[in-house]
Amino acid sequence: MSESSLGCYSVIRYRDALSDQQINLGVVLWHPDQGYKVFFLKDLEAAHAIAPNVPIQDLRLRLHVIREQVESDGTNGLEKFEALSNWFREGIEVTTPYPARFADLHSALEELRPTLFPHIAPELKALALLPSHGLSVQQPHRLTGSQFEHRVFRVIERAAKERNIEAHPIPPRKIGKVIVNPGFQTVAGRHKSLWRALAFRGNERRERQLSAAKAVAMEMYVLLNAPQFKDHERLVVVAAKKPSAEVDEQIAWLGKTANHVWSVESPEEAEKLLERSLRSAS
Repeated sequence: MSESSLGCYSVIRYRDALSDQQINLGVVLWHPDQGYKVFFLKDLEAAHAIAPNVPIQDLRLRLHVIREQVESDGTNGLEKFEALSNWFREGIEVTTPYPARFADLHSALEELRPTLFPHIAPELKALALLPSHGLSVQQPHRLTGSQFEHRVFRVIERAAKERNIEAHPIPPRKIGKVIVNPGFQTVAGRHKSLWRALAFRGNERRERQLSAAKAVAMEMYVLLNAPQFKDHERLVVVAAKKPSAEVDEQIAWLGKTANHVWSVESPEEAEKLLERSLRSAS
């Protein structure tokens, strides 16, 4: 049997600020001889069990940033994990590293998995290859926030491709001392835009909607003052059930830092709006 060595691991979790609930989404491990191992749930919609409107695309992008940081050269495990813990404190959190002795990364993950991820199916070996189908919350006949955002970005990408406009998502990045999500970028000649999309559902608590709107507004304020993005137009598409009075305050917050905020009732409206916008931009 291999001799165990002192390594460490950090848990990656999503915390919902309004309900103060959390759910583990992944773990990163470090062994002094074997390096790093990163494990994320493939079905991130497990987060909908505590926050039905959390954008899955946002979670996926932030986890991508974590993976990139872990796999980059530089500091050792303990220092690197401590840095990640300082960076990721809201929404996606990286815990301070836990020292642990283990013989190898694979066996350590197998031992930690039942404790860290009790919300996923117990067939552990299959989990390495198959997505979890544990606590995914489905909303029939209604787009969730992440589904709406994904649809909007697909529309932008398709419309941009038809008109030879550059379009691609920008992963979250650190600007100053905070990590922000720029969203989806389009570049039509000298006209540059950053797109965000939010869905405000009728059965969702208003406080949660306001929290999401304020978070996006604050991110856009950071982008407005960032040298690489200050020349970009900031656009937000909101899926909201009419009448618009139900989301006036949410839209007002977004309008403080966005150039345009459009409220639509259905994805079809969003498609027409986005395609018209891209045509005028080109």
